[in-house]
Amino acid sequence: MAIKYAKKSNIILFIVFSIIKSLQVVFIANLVKVITNYAVQPKGSLLQVAIVATVGLLLFLFAGIAHEYFSDLIIKDINVEIKRLSSKYLIYQAKQEQKLDTSFFTNDVKQIETSKILSELDAITNVLQFAAAIIAALFGSIVLTIVYLVVSAIPGLVQRIFTKKN
Repeated sequence: MAIKYAKKSNIILFIVFSIIKSLQVVFIANLVKVITNYAVQPKGSLLQVAIVATVGLLLFLFAGIAHEYFSDLIIKDINVEIKRLSSKYLIYQAKQEQKLDTSFFTNDVKQIETSKILSELDAITNVLQFAAAIIAALFGSIVLTIVYLVVSAIPGLVQRIFTKKN
C-alpha cells in the first residue's frame, strides 16, 4: 500500500473526515424524509427544518473540504517520500554511467499518484460510505435492508449466469 509512506496523523485525520463525509448521505436521506413528512402533514416549524438543513450542509461542506485537504497532504507526503527514496537510490546505488531523465521520473510519480494513491484513498472513503449507509438502513428497517441487498444483487447474478464464458 502506498499510504504507508504518508504521515500517520494525516491518515487518521483523513479517515475521520472520510467518516464525517460518508455520513452526509445518511443526513441528506433523513433530511429528505423530514421534508417529505412535512409536505404531507405539516408539523413543527419549517424554519427549524431549514436551519438544521443549512447548518448540517455547511458542516458537511467544511468536512468535505477538510477531506480533500488531507487527501492532498497524503498524496504530497507519498510523492515526497517516493522521490526521496528514489533520489537516495540514484545517488548511492545506481551506476554512475546511467543517464538521468527527470521528466520520466516525474511522469512515473504522477502515474503512481493517479492510479495507486487516489485509488487507495477512494477505496477507504467508499468502504466507509457503504458502511454508514448499511448501518443507517439497518436502523431504519432490518427486513427492508436485507430485501434491498438481495434484490440489488440479482442483476449481477443474472448477468454472470447468462454471459458467455471465454
